[in-house]
Amino acid sequence: LANILGMSDIVDSGYRVTFDSNHGNFFAVHLSDSEVMVFKRLTNGLYGFDTAVDKLTVIQPTHTSFFSTV
Repeated sequence: LANILGMSDIVDSGYRVTFDSNHGNFFAVHLSDSEVMVFKRLTNGLYGFDTAVDKLTVIQPTHTSFFSTV
């Protein structure tokens, strides 16, 4: 079963969506700070997530600390 990305529905649901055509040519739907669904370009030109093949991508969150000294 493949899911085809309806970006407006995803964005309206509050998820962050990113796309970079220079690095992989895919849409990334950020489910949380550590889980991303990657929608790859299919041969028909649409972007999809094949649930039989693709798995959620787990990313390592980065932590940034800001401090000042006097």
